[in-house]
Amino acid sequence: MGSVALSAAMQANLYSLDTISSQIQSAQKQLSTGKAVNSASDNATAFFEAQAGNNEASQLNNLKNAMGQGLQVVNTALQTITSATSLLQQMQALAQQAESTTDTTQIGNLQTQFNQLHQLTQNDANYDGTNLLSGTAGNNLTINFNADGSSNITIAATDTTTATYQPSAATTWVSGGATAIQTSETAASNAVTAYNGLSQTLGSYSALITTRQDFTTQLSTIFTTGANNLTNADLNQESADLLALQTQQSLSVSALSIANQSNQSILRLFQ
Repeated sequence: MGSVALSAAMQANLYSLDTISSQIQSAQKQLSTGKAVNSASDNATAFFEAQAGNNEASQLNNLKNAMGQGLQVVNTALQTITSATSLLQQMQALAQQAESTTDTTQIGNLQTQFNQLHQLTQNDANYDGTNLLSGTAGNNLTINFNADGSSNITIAATDTTTATYQPSAATTWVSGGATAIQTSETAASNAVTAYNGLSQTLGSYSALITTRQDFTTQLSTIFTTGANNLTNADLNQESADLLALQTQQSLSVSALSIANQSNQSILRLFQ
């Protein structure tokens, strides 16, 4: 069967329709994805540069998440310190009450209360397997601020079960009198001071980690924005282009119809 010969006008209109259809598909894809560059075939340079930027942003977000977990470890320790300090202050108050009375029964009761609180000051500051208030090995916390770990901090765990943070149990308030009670009060007071110092140290680390988190977030945003600038479509422009292309498509269909009618008119001359 021989090929069908089309007139030059019809060929031109069909070619125009094919081109417009391809452009419409491209515009619709950009509008649906929001991207002017969806693959390397669209723009290899922009695509791979944007991919590198997004990868960098992803690494920074992972670092930020790890910092967040580290911050929770620090905050858990700080909350435990707050609770322990409150209990120690109550222990101080009990010792002061015992000093102000000579009633041995009352002193004995106050000593019992002191020792009950003493048991409660044992820390339980474990978060995700790390306890910054434990003397057990392996509880130091290292937080990386960049991908290769060349920028980081290590927060050493502190053993808060030592006498510095943990007053000895009271045993001789009745028999030892004011001296024994004063010893317990001083130990509780010194422990409060020690915890306050530790709280200040950990608070400084908390502020540093938070600052680095904010910086990392901003840096990640910069990389993401840069990648988007390379690949994102101008949706307003694409919408206007799509409308114009659809209008052109309608006109081309009309032109093709007119060209076809002309061919039919010529055919009728031979009938």
